[in-house]
Amino acid sequence: MQKKLKREVEKHKLFEDYLIKVLEKIPEGCMGWEEPELGLVEAMVKHYGKLIAASEDMQMRLDAFSQMSQAVHQSLESLEEDHRALVPSLKIRLCQLQKKCHRKQEQWWQLKHGITYQKDTDSDIHTHTSSSYNDQLLSYMQMTINNMAQQCCPSAHGMPKSMSLFSKLHLIK
Repeated sequence: MQKKLKREVEKHKLFEDYLIKVLEKIPEGCMGWEEPELGLVEAMVKHYGKLIAASEDMQMRLDAFSQMSQAVHQSLESLEEDHRALVPSLKIRLCQLQKKCHRKQEQWWQLKHGITYQKDTDSDIHTHTSSSYNDQLLSYMQMTINNMAQQCCPSAHGMPKSMSLFSKLHLIK
């Protein structure tokens, strides 16, 4: 009989350990047996109240960061658009200044060496040296017109590659 009781005790030892752990986890003030549910409910309500307050605070911070992100994104888009519009005109201006600089260098060189060209020779030299700058200026103008025409075309369709220069200018207009 003693062995049988010992086996039964061993068999139920697992449940005893579990119940002891449960009793250890019950919040203070809930040990009175008159209304243990009330103390437990109050502790849970207090805990969930803290969780809700933390959640609301995090949501407010997330909304603020989202608004800041949108503002920065819009600012970035505006800067990119300004940059795209400014680059072609700056390239044209750079080409003009390079051409002007080249002419001044040529004049200084002529003055330094005391060389006076005949009119027909001079025009040949100017035509040869200026033509590369004119080609470069023309290239920048074509690139600017292409970029502006692409901005005018809906992004889904894109600008046809075979579009003529006058068609592009008309589109920009």
